[in-house]
Amino acid sequence: KIMYRVGPLWRAAIVLSMVEQLKSLSDEFAFTYPIEGDVYELIQEERLKHLIQQYDTFAVALQRLGLIGIWSRKPLMDGREIKKILPNIPMGPIFREVMDEQDSWMTINPNGDKTSFITHLRTVFTDFT
Repeated sequence: KIMYRVGPLWRAAIVLSMVEQLKSLSDEFAFTYPIEGDVYELIQEERLKHLIQQYDTFAVALQRLGLIGIWSRKPLMDGREIKKILPNIPMGPIFREVMDEQDSWMTINPNGDKTSFITHLRTVFTDFT
């Protein structure tokens, strides 16, 4: 759900978060005056590198999982199509559940197709088939 809220600003959100953490690390070492090559300087440098690597790994994971762009994707099926697949489903809160399930399924299966989704719907909502 976070990716939907952040949308195309996901890179900016990651950078802002990283900068905040870098600032926090910087403040932690503010009262030490390292001499070049000093243990404090080496520790600070390693911690900064590690933090940046964590954020880089996170961004790569978002891309590999196919989560970049999910905020602008279209649903595989609209309400009318779902009603054809689940003809006994009443309108109301349960129908919203089915639409939410579609959203969740598409997030978990970013390359999933309509046929696979239909199979999933029939498996999850057997009472309405």
